[in-house]
Amino acid sequence: MSRLERELNVLQRESQIHAAVNSADMGTRLGNNAKYAEEERQYQEQIAAKQKALDDAKQKLADMQEEARKSGVPASARE
Repeated sequence: MSRLERELNVLQRESQIHAAVNSADMGTRLGNNAKYAEEERQYQEQIAAKQKALDDAKQKLADMQEEARKSGVPASARE
């Protein structure tokens, strides 16, 4: 999960940098608006996919911890 969190953070930062660079250079963005929109769409898709993978991993961990609790595994071993 920590790897997924790091990857998600990197993608979010890259998206923010991409947006900042393009908003700072409005002339280039206006001339290349379709390219910018496509790149931004790709970033958002990647971010959504990473967020879903992270959410799924967290849910799987919670499910495993709950199953271990129901099976009588001590709390110290479930963490």
